[in-house]
Amino acid sequence: MVSKSEVVVESNPLMAPAAREVIFVIDDRVPHEDVGVGDPRAALLGRCLATLRRDAHIVWCAVSDENVTKYSPPLEALGIEVRAGRVEETLTQRAGEAGVVIVSRPSNFALFRSTIDRYQPQAVRIYDAESLFYRRSTLEAVVRREYVPERRAGAEIAAEADAVLWADGVLAISEDVVEFAKTIHPDVVTGVCSYAVTAPKQVPTFEERSDLIFFGGFRAGPGGPNEDAAVIAAEEIAPLIGRPLVIAGANPTQLVKDLDTDAVRVVGHVDDSVSYLARFRVNLCPLRFGSGLKLRLVDAAAAGTPTVMTPCAAENLGLDANLTELLVADSVSEQAAKSIALLEDPELWQSASNSLRLLAEERYSNRVFESALNDFLLELGI
Repeated sequence: MVSKSEVVVESNPLMAPAAREVIFVIDDRVPHEDVGVGDPRAALLGRCLATLRRDAHIVWCAVSDENVTKYSPPLEALGIEVRAGRVEETLTQRAGEAGVVIVSRPSNFALFRSTIDRYQPQAVRIYDAESLFYRRSTLEAVVRREYVPERRAGAEIAAEADAVLWADGVLAISEDVVEFAKTIHPDVVTGVCSYAVTAPKQVPTFEERSDLIFFGGFRAGPGGPNEDAAVIAAEEIAPLIGRPLVIAGANPTQLVKDLDTDAVRVVGHVDDSVSYLARFRVNLCPLRFGSGLKLRLVDAAAAGTPTVMTPCAAENLGLDANLTELLVADSVSEQAAKSIALLEDPELWQSASNSLRLLAEERYSNRVFESALNDFLLELGI
């Protein structure tokens, strides 16, 4: 805890003009929007803040300066100031400047909580909960049959609980995060801002598409959830289906690259995920561990590409009972059977494709995301 005598709120010549509210956003990096993970949502959050609060000065505080030259221009074009690799310096040298501080991920909260409390005590504090990270760790341990010491499991839950207790508001990616937050801190302001995608007005027909895709970024590296799922798709599901498989997504690991054969093609990064997904009839997502909304499945829905997936992958996506019956299965054999049905039945495929595009329009439009974010900010007095 920081005592009031330790709080630093002196005026600073580096401050933005007093008439403009200043919003600090603290995240791992400048959003690498084209590589997946949570970055597309982070970029969306930056764009929407700039759109909804045009009179505010937004400072994107990135822990890493990785690829900052490449990825900062889109933010800077919106008037967002980018400060990469200098979070501690920014918080301390610009003491008392922030009207709002948004912190994403429990690791960043742990790193900068005390600095925020000391140098930006006046700020409205928002924890951006893009996932329940402890749940991913728990599922991974179950899948890998690893023992997780009670102390470690408790520490992972406590890290996210501490962020919720500290915050004035929790910006949640999904309803289960809101439930967690309200259990920990019943009075905290919450808002669900999941993701948004612009769906094309028209997508290729069943006849214009080919076979199978696995789509997902591999930034988590060896042993990550997408690497695990890609191996299952290539080695277990696709052979049962008997159709060629394309694996697409940035930063493929060596294990993923080694999956490349006559029947499996590994293509790596693609520029436009929605357009690329729209080339295929079925997307495979046999995810065994993970948490939060899987953004690539929203992109697939916008592309009208049915995803055959595990219950873990389907979590928080918002599928109705009919889509769940058609697309979700636990076992490899069931996933293969559902994929074959979609690949071979144009009417069944079209029904699923239409329902998914409607889901993307009604639940994951820019309008829905902006409205939810605006309501959340207003409830916090921002």
